[in-house]
Amino acid sequence: MNEALILEKLDNLASEIQSLKSEVQAFKDAKPVPATSAQPAVSASVPMLAKFDGKYNEKDLDCLVENLLISVNDINSMLFKMKAGNELCRDIEPIAHQVYPHLIKFLYEIEGAVTLTDFEALLRNLLISVPAMNEALGFLRAGIELTDDLMPVAKIVYPKVIVALNELQQAIDNSGGIIKVVGAAASNVKEFTISEEQAEEIIKVMNSINFNNIKPVSPIGAVKQLMNPDVQKSLGAAFMMLQSMGACVQIMQKK
Repeated sequence: MNEALILEKLDNLASEIQSLKSEVQAFKDAKPVPATSAQPAVSASVPMLAKFDGKYNEKDLDCLVENLLISVNDINSMLFKMKAGNELCRDIEPIAHQVYPHLIKFLYEIEGAVTLTDFEALLRNLLISVPAMNEALGFLRAGIELTDDLMPVAKIVYPKVIVALNELQQAIDNSGGIIKVVGAAASNVKEFTISEEQAEEIIKVMNSINFNNIKPVSPIGAVKQLMNPDVQKSLGAAFMMLQSMGACVQIMQKK
C-alpha cells in the first residue's frame, strides 16, 4: 500500500475518532444515567458507522477510544517501521533488477551439476569447519591489531631505511672498480675447470699425504727437492701468484 494512502487513512480515522469522542461526550451530557444491563445501543450519526448502529454501546465506544489513545505511540512506531521498510524496498529494487537476471542465469548453468547430496555435504563441511573458521578469523583480527600497532613504528623506521639504502647505493656506485675486480676474479674462478680423471688423480695425491709420517729435510735435501719437477711447478705457481699480487699492489699505489 502506498505510504501517502496509509497516512490519509490514518488521518481520516483520527478525525472520525475525534468526532466520535465528541458525540460520546454529548451523549453523556444528554443522558447521564448509565446504560442498563440490557446495554441499549447508541445510534450512529456518522454515515460510515451507520451499519454498526445498535451493535455497540457507550461502554464499547469508550474502550475503543481509550485503546486507540493508549496505542498512539505503538501505531506511530509501526508507521515509522513501515516507512523505513518501504524506503529500503525502494533502495533495493534497482539492485534486485540488476542481480535477478544474473542469478537466474547462474542457477540455470548449475542446474543438474549440483545435487541435493552435494549441497548437504557442503553444508555439513561448513558446519564442521565453523571452529576452524572462527580460529582463522581470530588470527586475522590479531594480525590486523598487530598491523595497527606496528604502523606507527613503521612510519618512523621507513624513512631511515630509505636513507640507508640510498647511502648503500651511493657506496656501490663509488666502488665500481672493486666490483669489476671481484667480477673478474669470479669469472676466472668459473673458467677454472677440472675433469673427472684429473679430480681422481688429485684425490689420490691428497690421500697419500700423511702428516704423521713427516721426514726432516736438511738444507742439502732442500736443494735436492728443488730439482723435483713437482716442487718446481709448485714454486712456479707460488711465484706467479706473488708476481700477480705485486703487480696489483703497484697499480693500487699509483694514484
